[in-house]
Amino acid sequence: MSSATEPSAPANSRGRRHPGLHLLWVVPAVVLFCFVPWVVAALSWCGISGCTGGGFGRTLDGQWMAILACCIAAAALAIPLLFIPWVRRRSVRSPVAVVSGLAWGYLIAVLSHGEGPWFTP
Repeated sequence: MSSATEPSAPANSRGRRHPGLHLLWVVPAVVLFCFVPWVVAALSWCGISGCTGGGFGRTLDGQWMAILACCIAAAALAIPLLFIPWVRRRSVRSPVAVVSGLAWGYLIAVLSHGEGPWFTP
């Protein structure tokens, strides 16, 4: 058997996988983690009786907590996308992480805020 007829070994022949594959378990873990900020944001914005106030009126005292929870959810998704090297160039990872983090934080805000002009379930 000649070595010329054997297929060449891949560049990663030691059995090491691409570091970007960590996103396959990190992103679902972040989505599960973001359930907590979503609940905190929903309770802070709308309370237990819902966004209508349930006859008692709405209290807007906890809006800062809801905004903080949405920011935490945005950062939770952006940080792994920024630091896990799924693409070699950080100049590509940075904008993707920022945009996806902002979109995720906005989605958490929309879903936790209840009905509004932008969302009607």
